[in-house]
Amino acid sequence: MFFMRLRDCLIKRGGGQWWLHHSASSYKVRINEDTLERLSSMLAKGDPARMDAEEKFLYDKLSERSMLSRSPATSAELPVLDKSLLDLVDVEFSGVCNLRCRHCYARMSQRLMDRDTLDAVVQGVRELEPVTVSLGGGEPLLNPLFKDAVRAFRGEGARVCVMTNASAVDRDMADFFAEARVAKATVSLDGFKDHHDRLRGPGSFEAATAGIRRLAAAGVCVSVTSMVSDANYSELDAFRSYCRDELGVGQVRLAQVVSIGRAANEAEDFMLSDENLRALQDDVGFHEVRKFSSCLPPAGSTFPCGAGVSQCFIAADGGVYACHYFQNIGETMGRLGPASLKDLYLEYLKTGITNNFDPNSLEACAGCAHLARCRGGCRARAKILKGRWTAPDPNLCQLYLADAASAA
Repeated sequence: MFFMRLRDCLIKRGGGQWWLHHSASSYKVRINEDTLERLSSMLAKGDPARMDAEEKFLYDKLSERSMLSRSPATSAELPVLDKSLLDLVDVEFSGVCNLRCRHCYARMSQRLMDRDTLDAVVQGVRELEPVTVSLGGGEPLLNPLFKDAVRAFRGEGARVCVMTNASAVDRDMADFFAEARVAKATVSLDGFKDHHDRLRGPGSFEAATAGIRRLAAAGVCVSVTSMVSDANYSELDAFRSYCRDELGVGQVRLAQVVSIGRAANEAEDFMLSDENLRALQDDVGFHEVRKFSSCLPPAGSTFPCGAGVSQCFIAADGGVYACHYFQNIGETMGRLGPASLKDLYLEYLKTGITNNFDPNSLEACAGCAHLARCRGGCRARAKILKGRWTAPDPNLCQLYLADAASAA
């Protein structure tokens, strides 16, 4: 018997709400319990002629995005991921890089993830059912196992995103991204040639833009992340038009440099003045930097993000961390090999700081009018930059203080 199925779709609860995710793109939509029931009924009926108005509406919307198919199955079950709260597994697939960017924050392991570690991560994805696996580094395309990794994670049904400098993206690699249905390639591009090459090295701009063009031509969704400072602020409008109109980029995300790693030694070069920051407050792309974690904390959490709960970071050497900033601190959840990702994750839920944090310890933030919105900001950044888990997060403070000045 053939049933209607959701194609490349995943349903997961996050931040106390249900979300329908498309694993072959960045599309997601919030749904409720009633919609879940309607989806299930729609799939069971199969024939649009038998559907009521609401079911037909869902059918039309999903069909427009090629998110429905027919296949032999025992039932028309919804692809609900309920084995854990984990939403994102961030993988340092290569702890080495072919560039030496002046503002790199990563504390790279200087290793390529090997087969045994990759297999352990795949097992963890199978057992914990995250929505997204993000392959980054360093430069993930330097690892000879890159294609194997993408195939393995896609085979588990996960959405795969790749963070790359795009310099190693030739036509074959761009075609592979498209064939494997990689949801998104995020490429670092910090402005036009002179500025980008000054930060990342001679020739890096031409290599990155050539890779972006190949990905876009293959139909891959490309997002550019650009670090904003006073040095490139005046070119932002022209740069975003260039990315969209000439490179075929779908999104340009603006962010601030964090004074961590190499950037800590050259902080003056990466400053963004309060005046320029205030001028960006109405910029949708820049507002995304406020979402300092891409994962929402679970309902009722006292920690301001989902580190160690809805997301984790795995270094190339098998070290597991609540997020990539926790790697900078050296605050590990454990190591793959002696333990499985599932065991490390479940133990951290009981003992880790992210589930045992007292928001009343944020004494320096207690009188701030923005505390309800920022919840104190990123605790790991506070620990790195100020030395204490309970200190204010300087990056979020600057953002919200600029808001206050703009509103005054």
